[in-house]
This record gives sequence, structure tokens and C-alpha cells, in this order.
Amino acid sequence: MESKKAAWPKFGEWVYNAQGEPHCSECGAEVRDITPFCAQCGACMDDIEEIDEEESYMSRFSVVVKGGDFAPSRGYVVRATGPIDMLQKLSERVNLCNSATIAYSEILLDSDIID
Repeated sequence: MESKKAAWPKFGEWVYNAQGEPHCSECGAEVRDITPFCAQCGACMDDIEEIDEEESYMSRFSVVVKGGDFAPSRGYVVRATGPIDMLQKLSERVNLCNSATIAYSEILLDSDIID
């Protein structure tokens, strides 16, 4: 399973209610974390600069590598600027054989991480 970034069909913005809680202007989804796009509808947000400017935004990818037909799967979390950067970082750390299968998906919110 491979996650691909699609062209953004819509743009939105984080709108705040009276209690100061943000929600998506396109679909109304309430969120805890301000992100560059809405995890519910995929709308690209105008106010990306609200993300902590002290550290540049790095996507986190959940990656599962299966080494071959009989090799066990192994999972990783990789911080990267995009899928190509993620694959480069992964290949620097993991010995990928020709028959390796890689499945990945971008982790969108801190609440997507289960401790």
C-alpha cells in the first residue's frame, strides 16, 4: 500500500470557534493539532505558517519493509520532507534487497501516534 500525494482540489483555512478550538472551513472537522492540510477532507490550509516556525515542518512517515518472501516485516517511523527524501533516508539505514516491498503512509497528526 503506497500513499501518494494528490493534487489539492480545494483550499481551506483553520477557523476558530468561541472556545478557541480550530476546525476546517471546508468540512467542519474539529482538530487538536494545526497541520498543513485537513486530515478529514484533505483541504490545503492557508495558514500553514501557524505551525511552529522554530522548526521547519518535517513529515513523518510510517514505513513497513518486507525483505522478501520469507523475511519478517519491520516497521519504521521516518522524518522526511517528502516520499523521495523518506526513501533515501530509509535506504541509508536499511539494507534493502531487490525483492523488498515497502508500504508507507504519512502520519498526519500527533493523535495518529499510539504510544
